[in-house]
Amino acid sequence: MSLLLVASLIGIYVATRVVSVLSQESFLDYVDWLQSKTEVSNAAAGELFQALGTSAPEVAINLYAVYAVTANPAVGIATIIGSAIFQITVVLAVPFFVSDDQRIDPHVVGRSIGFYAVSVIALLIFAYDSVFNAWELLLLVALYAGYAALLLDDTTTTKSSTTDKQPEPSHPWIAALDRPVRRVSEAVDAWIPRPDDTWLGFAVVIGLIGMFSAVTVELAELAAALAGLPAAFIAVTVLAAGSSVPEIASNLAKARKGSLNQVFGNALGSNSFDVLISFGGVSVVAAWLRGGLVIPGESSIFIAASILFASLCSVIAVLWVSRWRASRRAGIGLLAVYVVAISAYYVLL
Repeated sequence: MSLLLVASLIGIYVATRVVSVLSQESFLDYVDWLQSKTEVSNAAAGELFQALGTSAPEVAINLYAVYAVTANPAVGIATIIGSAIFQITVVLAVPFFVSDDQRIDPHVVGRSIGFYAVSVIALLIFAYDSVFNAWELLLLVALYAGYAALLLDDTTTTKSSTTDKQPEPSHPWIAALDRPVRRVSEAVDAWIPRPDDTWLGFAVVIGLIGMFSAVTVELAELAAALAGLPAAFIAVTVLAAGSSVPEIASNLAKARKGSLNQVFGNALGSNSFDVLISFGGVSVVAAWLRGGLVIPGESSIFIAASILFASLCSVIAVLWVSRWRASRRAGIGLLAVYVVAISAYYVLL
């Protein structure tokens, strides 16, 4: 094992821990603050505010992929689709193992699932010819704008605290190794101003989450290349997992507080944001200037989007069979959906 590979793995761990602390502490403080300002429900807060922050890595990746001279636009949308598959399966499965058989309200999450399904169907229609016109991307943005307005109208008098401190690792030697990294993470977190009627701190939190997530993704790609892993594996597993660190961290905190509806709101809301804004909104100007955004690879994006839609249908089936209760069995079922989706990706692409 080369020293560069070891260094990249250590870098991945450090960057991931920083993102975890930011997501579970200062970022959740701002979710509470924004929720109190707008008086939206817990589920709507997950779909709108928490999703906005946890989508920062995908925004950064697609910006680079679409506008950098030497970049390939397919990287941006492929990362978003791969990350989406990871989020609706693995990211949702992880909180299920700490949720103590909590029940998910199908009426609440049904809105999230329904809108996300519409978003993926719109992506499927526009991706059929592998060319995205500016008006198509503008329709994606308009779709999200309408949904955001609906969420902001979903108010409630119920307030809940979302901040949950991360527990120290249980094993002594793991705790000893982790302590210096956590101190660095907490130092970064302590530097961020807490909510006091200012948006500055919220912008700083989102920026730092995006920056450290980008570092995680870049180091993960480097480590996979040094280890001799294939490019497809990097794109749909390592890259997707790296860009989903904020969702895993903040959703675990929510699950421990009993807010599974908000966990679903974040997972599906961030995916909707990624399709409609991280890809659609970010790419509008490029499509307008170039007379259309051409995605190399012929039908590869359409096939990938089809796998995403099939995965979403499978997730709904798992939840229905489990009677909308979070359990280890349901979590295993979601992980199985991910394995099948990745296998289909390799076979069809």
